[in-house]
Amino acid sequence: MSISSKVKSTLERIEAKSKEIGVDPENINVVGASKYARAEQIREANSAGIKVFGENRVQDLLKKEQALKDLSLKWHFIGHLQTNKVKKIVGQVELIHSVDSIRLAEEINKRAHSQEKKQFVLLQANISLESSKSGFEPSESLQKAKDIAKLDGIKMKGLMTIAPFTNKEEILRNHFNKSKKLFDVIKENIGDEFELLSMGMSNDFEIAMEYGANILRLGSVLFK
Repeated sequence: MSISSKVKSTLERIEAKSKEIGVDPENINVVGASKYARAEQIREANSAGIKVFGENRVQDLLKKEQALKDLSLKWHFIGHLQTNKVKKIVGQVELIHSVDSIRLAEEINKRAHSQEKKQFVLLQANISLESSKSGFEPSESLQKAKDIAKLDGIKMKGLMTIAPFTNKEEILRNHFNKSKKLFDVIKENIGDEFELLSMGMSNDFEIAMEYGANILRLGSVLFK
């Protein structure tokens, strides 16, 4: 199946699920997770309707952004971000999904100030407390969110979580349910600008949508 066909099929699934759960499909943001995609594959996905792409590595993002600068693409950074790479990415991406430490937030804030810009970010929470994953523990996330919200070079737009890699629906539902509850608690304290819930990947996005996900990070379902 071509990438265009995969995009069409996936967008149809998202629209069907949106109708099932009573949300406007226009409010579901699809990020093409293009870590393993070549520039020409991103180009094809874009022509089929994907407008936003997410990269896990700064070097890859900058390289692909340059190769595709003739297109009006939006870029998100969705991988673990090292503080020494922040200066290369601030101002180059619409949204950083993976703010997982105060130190990182402060560096983003500093670089945004130096460019006289405001960088949109998401707080990353490690809901399942997996040692292999980055992110704030759920118990500390509200306070960290309040601390980060005070940095005026940053606009904190929501929460990002990564579900356990499993096909067991019960585990996934438990994860997404906890994520949504944490999102709601932070939103209640931070305000309505805390509006984005980035969770749901190729193997679980329809379940994630049931729990309020409005950013879906989709890779293999589009590109593999």
